[in-house]
Amino acid sequence: MDFQINYFATALAAFTYMGIGALWFSKALFGVPWAKEVGKNISDLKISNNKKGLIFPAIGSASGAYFLSVLVKSTGIEGVQMSVMLGLIVGIAFIGTALMSNYYFMGRTKRHFVIDTGYHVVAFVIMGVIIGLFN
Repeated sequence: MDFQINYFATALAAFTYMGIGALWFSKALFGVPWAKEVGKNISDLKISNNKKGLIFPAIGSASGAYFLSVLVKSTGIEGVQMSVMLGLIVGIAFIGTALMSNYYFMGRTKRHFVIDTGYHVVAFVIMGVIIGLFN
């Protein structure tokens, strides 16, 4: 395979993935119900001052953005619409189905599953927009 990934778009997508996570799990959106699902209070989850707590999400966001870029390039997809579709497929078909099995066996609620999976699906769709714009 001979293709060039747009690293600027990939980095922008990775930062956007983390930004979506910060917003998604904030008090303004789903932070309070999510915290309740994991048996915590939202005020107990102050990760913003814990730099070590951001390392794994950063690695995950960078990996997700990079591999979505690889998929876009390796499949020959061009344009925003098809990149968004690929992001949606990755979010639902790969992340959603993987989390579904885990959440079922861990005894997690449907609400918890929807909050967590929704975050990744939305993030991959938006990363598809970014990668598609620069493709």
